Amino acid sequence: MAIGLRSVQESIVAAAKRAGVDPSGISLIAVSKQQSDESLLAAYDEGQRRFGENRQQALAARIDRGLPDDIEWHFIGRLQRRKVQSVATHAVLVQSFDRLELIPTWPHDGPPVLLQFNIGEEPQKGGFRAEEAEAVAAQVRDAGIEVVGVMAIPPFEREPERSRPHFAALRAVFDRLASDDPLITVCSMGMSNDYPVAIEEGATMVRVGTAVFGPRS
Repeated sequence: MAIGLRSVQESIVAAAKRAGVDPSGISLIAVSKQQSDESLLAAYDEGQRRFGENRQQALAARIDRGLPDDIEWHFIGRLQRRKVQSVATHAVLVQSFDRLELIPTWPHDGPPVLLQFNIGEEPQKGGFRAEEAEAVAAQVRDAGIEVVGVMAIPPFEREPERSRPHFAALRAVFDRLASDDPLITVCSMGMSNDYPVAIEEGATMVRVGTAVFGPRS
């Protein structure tokens, strides 16, 4: 566990240097889905505080089991409307705000969100189209929801370099939105297979599970 986390942290620093950016400006979300509490706490003991879960039930169960209060929970899965309230209660950031139908269910004191974009235009995935970014951001903000950035899950590629155009496309969306809104500071992209390439293309946040924890239990 310690070796995996340190290796990821070192890779983040190296990729940031290649990109000419400050490594301290890149956040690591340790994706703990389907990992044991023991594995999560091992990462916690090494200093990791930001963790990602993709299911409401799993997130609520972690909370109920009394894990440390200073953990920052990020929700990264597809959000069901009937489970918005529970997720909003526990998550400090919802990274997967992927459709306008979520707006009426959002609590007035809900957490900030990242707009999820379907950069690869895959029919099986949720997310907005890149060309509608400004209109969507305005509509979500006008509903009183704080938008702080963007997120995408590009098509899986065995060769990380093949994901580079998708990362560049999301970074372009981020830059467009950030140019008009100082609250837009998060570009979340890159997972275990390709996060160094994502950083080279402008990620400010990466979501890494297997490379930190090993295979899911």
